[in-house]
Amino acid sequence: MTMHRSGPWLVLTTLSLLLGACGAPSHAPSHVAGEAWGSPPSLATAAPVGEGSPSPGGHLRVKFLDVGQGDSTLLTTDDGASMLLDLGPKEGNARLRHAVDGLGGTVRVVLVTHAHADHLGELDELARDVQVGAFWDSGFAEHPTKTYPRALSIFETKHVPHVVARKGMHLRLGAHTDVEVLAPRDPLLANTRSDPNANSVVVRVTHAGTSPERTVRFLFTGDAEAPTEARLLESPDTLTANVLKVAHHGSKHASGATLLRAIGAKTAIISCATNNDYGHPHLATLKRLSAAGMALHRTDLEGDITLDSEDGRITVTPARVVPEADEMIPGRTLHEAKEAP
Repeated sequence: MTMHRSGPWLVLTTLSLLLGACGAPSHAPSHVAGEAWGSPPSLATAAPVGEGSPSPGGHLRVKFLDVGQGDSTLLTTDDGASMLLDLGPKEGNARLRHAVDGLGGTVRVVLVTHAHADHLGELDELARDVQVGAFWDSGFAEHPTKTYPRALSIFETKHVPHVVARKGMHLRLGAHTDVEVLAPRDPLLANTRSDPNANSVVVRVTHAGTSPERTVRFLFTGDAEAPTEARLLESPDTLTANVLKVAHHGSKHASGATLLRAIGAKTAIISCATNNDYGHPHLATLKRLSAAGMALHRTDLEGDITLDSEDGRITVTPARVVPEADEMIPGRTLHEAKEAP
């Protein structure tokens, strides 16, 4: 796929201006995203919802990276735009960096859904070594690892815009793809089983087709659990998607049946590690996904999973092919694996 470094790539809604100018949470940074890589941000790039809608066409590649027990997805377009959505755990850093190096060491947008180690990875190292156009996250970090503040400091030194993502914001990924933030919203969820998980950044990526039937949508849910799902279901029309990145690595605490029906996806991707400490994915979640009519794919079984979207068609290419029945086998903990015959 030929990559060109030109074309529009970032659009913010009016809401992002409001967040940057008034009513912003106290933890919000002073930056909003601008067009120039590594230059001071410019509010001139902001636009209301509906302006500059993505044009039909183009090729979108979505690669779910096999980074072990964590999440990392690299999105690239044929007009040179790129977005790294989560970085996986530090153990998967070599695989992640190999993918980023394939872009020439430049990523237009880095979006971290929440500040847990299995999504942050070596963010400070990436901030230091890679040319990043803008950094997006929830702006919420509870007992963060040292990686997070170090990375923010590096981004600030390099004048990389830092955007606190909130529901209603949009960013443009090339000429043909829109990324809409569905969560979190203020006030942030509190006193949940895991507040960082509950306040994950949830985005829907829309690749514009020549007709509504040829438009393809991907839903990325971070580690969102039941409280987040309840909020998302207040706007069910924003949830429909062809492909779902399953929340929280297939945890039993996520992917409720009501949410899955609202999404209506035909393909579900689970990112997890073989014999991880949590037993992800859980059988109950696998059964709910199957009952919702979703074909399952898992990085622990198939390695990197690449989805190509073009002219309304989605092609799924795993690094390894496994029997379909294997996708329904629940994960085992390391303890269980050691005891297995």
